Amino acid sequence: MPLYMLIRPSGKGGGKGSKTAKGLHQYMNKRGKRGPPCYVTEAPQEFDEKGKELGPDAQVWKTYVREADQVDEELVDGWNKSMDVILIFVCRPHDLLSAKQVVLILIQAALFSAISTAFVIESYKNLKQDPTDLSSQTLLTISQTLMLIANGSQTGSTSPGSPAEAAPFQASSKAICVNVLWFLSLSLSVAVSLISMLAKEWCLEFMANRTGPAAAQARRRQQRWDGLVKWRMKELIVMLPSLIHLSLLLFAIGLCVFLWDVHYGVAIPVVFVTTFAAAAYFAC
Repeated sequence: MPLYMLIRPSGKGGGKGSKTAKGLHQYMNKRGKRGPPCYVTEAPQEFDEKGKELGPDAQVWKTYVREADQVDEELVDGWNKSMDVILIFVCRPHDLLSAKQVVLILIQAALFSAISTAFVIESYKNLKQDPTDLSSQTLLTISQTLMLIANGSQTGSTSPGSPAEAAPFQASSKAICVNVLWFLSLSLSVAVSLISMLAKEWCLEFMANRTGPAAAQARRRQQRWDGLVKWRMKELIVMLPSLIHLSLLLFAIGLCVFLWDVHYGVAIPVVFVTTFAAAAYFAC
C-alpha cells in the first residue's frame, strides 16, 4: 500500500500548509523511481480528539479506506480488463462469466481454442494407423490367397503381403512433433482460461463486503491484500498474457511444420509471416 501524507490546509494560499506540500512535492520528485510512490491527499476537515487518533472511528481509518478503495478499484479494473481479453481470445463465448462482455464475445469471429481444436482433431489421426489402410491390406491378402488357390499353389504358403510379415505401424517424426506442439498449445490456452476465471473470482472477493466501521474495513482490506501478496496474484496475472503468447507461438511453429510436410510452397509464406511476427514481438 503506498504511503499517503496528510497536509493540514491553511487558510491562506501561502501559509505553512502550502509550503509543506510544496516541499513534499519537491522531495518526491527527487526520489524518482526509488521505492514506492508517495501521494499527497487532502486532510480531513475535522480532527480526532487527543488520545483517540487510533480509535475505531478515527479519521486515519476513514482516510485509509477512502484512498484504498480508489487504488483497489483502479487495480482490479485493470486486472479484469486484461483477463477479459484473454478469456475472449481463448474461450468459447458461453464460457465467459461477465455479462458486460456479451457484445464483445459475439463480435469475436474466431476463437483460438476452437481453431486449435479443429487442427488437433485432424492431426492426431497421423499418430495411429488408418483403418482404411488396414482394410485395404486385408483385402489384398485375401485376393493374393485366392490367386494362389486358383493357380494350384499350396494354401499354406505365406504371401509377401500377408499381415504376419507386414511392418508394424510407426508414426512419423513430423507427425509426432506437430501433435506435441498443438496439444501443448491447446492445453496451455485452456489452463490460462481456467486461471483467468479463478482470478476474476479472486478480484470479486477482494472488492466485496466493504461496509461497516472504517477500522473494520481497513483490517479486512489489509488481510485480503496480504493474501494476494502471499499467493503472488499480481505476478500471476501479469504472467497470463505471456503464457497465451507462448501458446500462439507453439501453434504457429506446429502449423509451419505441418504445412511443410504437406507442400513447401504453401509452408513458405506461413513461415515468413510467423518469423516476422516473432521478430516484431521480441523486438518490442
